[in-house]
Amino acid sequence: MTLAIFFAYIKKDLIENNKKEEKSMKFDTACGNTLTTNEQFLAHMAGHSSVTKQMLIDGIKQVTIDSTKTAWRMATFDLNYQTGYSGLIVLEKPVGMDKQIWFGFRGTDRLAPSPIAKGHEGFPTSHLTIGFKLVEEVWTLVTAYASNPEDPNPGPEPITPMHTPEKNANWQELRDVALDKWRGYQLAEGPADLRGEPFLSTWNEVMKKYGNV
Repeated sequence: MTLAIFFAYIKKDLIENNKKEEKSMKFDTACGNTLTTNEQFLAHMAGHSSVTKQMLIDGIKQVTIDSTKTAWRMATFDLNYQTGYSGLIVLEKPVGMDKQIWFGFRGTDRLAPSPIAKGHEGFPTSHLTIGFKLVEEVWTLVTAYASNPEDPNPGPEPITPMHTPEKNANWQELRDVALDKWRGYQLAEGPADLRGEPFLSTWNEVMKKYGNV
């Protein structure tokens, strides 16, 4: 074996080990618990690229998980330094279902588009919001993003795997509630981490075309 081949093998092993470490990062909480990551979380975070590992450390070390049985949790922190740009824009009134607005696909894992404020750069923020849940008795990170302190948790968008018959028996009701809420939001194009260009459409068209995701 030549030295070049030998070092190529070493490099490959290092890369694979780093990938494994990234997929299984662990963060200590204030109460002695641990929040972990998985591949799904890392894919999701392509839509929140301003969030760094240090931000997660600084936020999660403030988390206290109480003894209630709620399997899904959200927490927001002011880290006292800029966490990015909050893209959440709260509209004065909900957009009509047939009104044309901009939509765009975020990150790499979103199968349905989000409402976009085209050309908007967002607002600088020092806040970080995280979401985590129990997965096979392990507290697992689901999302993390630079947040708007006035409305840090807008909740899931209407079209999401959470709003399907496979995940929830009352999925249609959950989707309708989310749709009513998200008609009152837009996401600034700047921090939205879009793949591709925004496009014009209506909520009716989007729900009809992508609602089976």
